[in-house]
Amino acid sequence: MSLFETDFFDRVLSQHYLSDTDKGKLRAGLEQFHPKSEKRVGQSLPAKYYTDFYLENTPTHFLQGDILTSIRHPIFDSKTKLYLSKETAAIIISNTCDINIDDKNRDIPKQVLFAPLTKFSNFSKKLENHPNRDNILTNIKNQQNSNVFYLPPNKKNGLEYIALLDRVFWYPTDELNLSKEKTISDRVASLDMFGFYLFILKVSYHLCRLPEDDPRNSASPTN
Repeated sequence: MSLFETDFFDRVLSQHYLSDTDKGKLRAGLEQFHPKSEKRVGQSLPAKYYTDFYLENTPTHFLQGDILTSIRHPIFDSKTKLYLSKETAAIIISNTCDINIDDKNRDIPKQVLFAPLTKFSNFSKKLENHPNRDNILTNIKNQQNSNVFYLPPNKKNGLEYIALLDRVFWYPTDELNLSKEKTISDRVASLDMFGFYLFILKVSYHLCRLPEDDPRNSASPTN
């Protein structure tokens, strides 16, 4: 299955609360990322639009896809082989309902999963001398890399971010809610409908890709 297949749109856009108009807008927004639009030899890649990506007014609770300014994050030090603690901007991976502390009917408490964010400008600067720099940055903005999620400029600080989906970490839900009011007040942005559906599509594809290319019923192991 390739990223942004049309039949996948039909499955994720089947929710009853979406009007036909909303479904049409979402389909048009998501279909622009389909690889079929990128296979034009000798032509420049079409620019992607990211309008209506963030909510104008954010709620007073945490949402899946929220962009938070500062969360403690474990960093692996390759020299010492130890994990260090660092503050990072991050995006909430967990489902909205799973991190609702008002739900008291859980036998097993659920913790919050985050993906760390890096500024797009910082990532771009690291590639200054890379021969394929422009193509790499274009592919990121066009959502063609399964392990990163591009976030366009937001209204709060005007920055572009990249969510690193292969560096997910967990954080205690109770700890997050101890400073809930301040954290939500400092929140960079919450995703609107288009941003949210694009986000869950990318996360789903990165983590759950069926079928696998490696057959599990093979008689001999593969490398």
